[in-house]
Amino acid sequence: MVRSKPRWILTAVENDVELMSRTLGISEIMAVCMLKRGVNTKNSAIKYLNPRPEYLSDGRLLENLAAAVSLTLYRMGNGEKIVVYGDYDVDGVCAATIMCKALKRHGADVRYYIPHREREGYGLNAAAVETLAADGAGLIITCDSGISAVEEIRRARRLGVDVIVLDHHEPRYTETDGARANIIPEATLIVDPKLGAGPSPFDGLCAAALAYKFAKLLYQQSQTPFEEEDEFLVFAMLATFCDIVPLTGENRIIAKLGLEILNRNRGVNKGLAKLIELRGLMEKEIDDFAVGFIIGPCINAAGRLESAALAVELFMSGDEGVIANNAALLYELNERRKALTAACYDSLIGQIGSDGGRGPDKIMLVYDEAAPESVMGIVAGRLRERFCRPVIVLTRSGGAIKGSARSIEGYNIFQALLRHKELFSHFGGHYMAAGLTLADSSAGGVDDLRRVLNEECGLTPDDLTEKLYIDAELPIERATYALAAELARLAPFGRDNRQPLFVAAGLTPEYVRVIEAKNTLLLSFGAGAKTPSGYGRSFKTICFGMVDYFTEQASAIFSDGELQRLLAGIVRGVPLSMDILYTPEIDEYKGEKQVQGRLIDFTLKRRGE
Repeated sequence: MVRSKPRWILTAVENDVELMSRTLGISEIMAVCMLKRGVNTKNSAIKYLNPRPEYLSDGRLLENLAAAVSLTLYRMGNGEKIVVYGDYDVDGVCAATIMCKALKRHGADVRYYIPHREREGYGLNAAAVETLAADGAGLIITCDSGISAVEEIRRARRLGVDVIVLDHHEPRYTETDGARANIIPEATLIVDPKLGAGPSPFDGLCAAALAYKFAKLLYQQSQTPFEEEDEFLVFAMLATFCDIVPLTGENRIIAKLGLEILNRNRGVNKGLAKLIELRGLMEKEIDDFAVGFIIGPCINAAGRLESAALAVELFMSGDEGVIANNAALLYELNERRKALTAACYDSLIGQIGSDGGRGPDKIMLVYDEAAPESVMGIVAGRLRERFCRPVIVLTRSGGAIKGSARSIEGYNIFQALLRHKELFSHFGGHYMAAGLTLADSSAGGVDDLRRVLNEECGLTPDDLTEKLYIDAELPIERATYALAAELARLAPFGRDNRQPLFVAAGLTPEYVRVIEAKNTLLLSFGAGAKTPSGYGRSFKTICFGMVDYFTEQASAIFSDGELQRLLAGIVRGVPLSMDILYTPEIDEYKGEKQVQGRLIDFTLKRRGE
């Protein structure tokens, strides 16, 4: 199976599109796109189109943040050792970088500690707590973990170490007679928007964004000029994209501002600039794709294959030799990570079959003792995208069975696992992703997990069908350069702020070109009436990764001869009609810019049917 056919969904807009268009001075197409993203008031629209730092809410609205800053300043004043306890992903690395830089600027005796993914696992661990306490730490500040570390934090407090939890994950909870009670660690102070406490208007911040707000408040309380604000916003932006938090509200402001800063000042951080240079992005615009798929994976690769401390050191160091060495190492580790991921994915596909072993299981659980633990989360995400169902990939590591889970919209994987916490010796996560270690290290533990999850799963066939949400019908003659430039104001794109998507029906391509080596399709459509000289505007489109998808559809409706003509780029004589889902974008080639369409999906038909 190449790809299941997604379901196309076009819904009406109930708001007054014309009024919004006129009030804001934007096109009606732009107004429709904004309304479908929940931007339905003049105030929210202004913030959406023109985000500014002052639109971010005051950090003091986050429960315990001001108290956490005050406690930190007090400990610093006493000359106590402070440990920033990060995590091995982009969010944990960026949060730790922000915290350490801010504290060092204030003269703190601070060090960072990043747990090793395979030897220590996620979050606080007892051995690390013991070591840090013995080394004289008076305060531990967790970044991107801690809300589930009940026993570890209790141990730290008994050793006389204060703990500030700076986390954005869901707490564990118990449920009795339908009443839910959170299990909260006995930390000195906890800052976690997911607890739902305090007057903060936004609870979707990642850990690095929380660290940015912590740092900003630290500078305010100490009356220190916030000279590092641009740098910290850039790190908060990197984590916001890479942790796939909703790109709405304050997250979108952070993401857009951070990208603007980085694009006008590549040198905002020397280590990051070196990594950008090695990835060939120094002269190119950095957008959400570049962050999520080029820069972010290099940072993640350190924690997957070596130690994420390499990435923190890269961003903290001012030594040119350290910067050059660590940036090159992160680049090399990412190349190794890509090869490992591809091999693991291909191996698992070979075991489960190209159709995902589609049987009664709605939750796909794959166990392979040879799968590398370091790439399980990435592989689980790719399997989820291919088969449109929640996926858990398990492997054996250090005598235990460990795994990573990735979910789909409509299925809270964290809560599903939490209902069976007795099956795990360790787990944590949130709505869309989780990490876990089975208590039963035999294959029976795997079978138990598969059984209980699928017995309770209420997902329907419709839930397990990929859905593409269409903003509006847009004939290709209206897909102009001006419209593409206007729609670019909707960027950056990510979770809950998707790229605009339009439908155009009944199109006959002028040509079809297949670039098999790159699995890419190039198609051109006539876009408007021809001039007296016989020429009309052509609308060029590009489609990545779907040559086989095109061939599968075409082979079902055309003869072998017609199919071969299409694949050879000969459209004349083949009665091909297409309905397309696309987004207009501006393509730049050799300094020249023009509008093109990026095809997201299509349906092939015989013309006249």
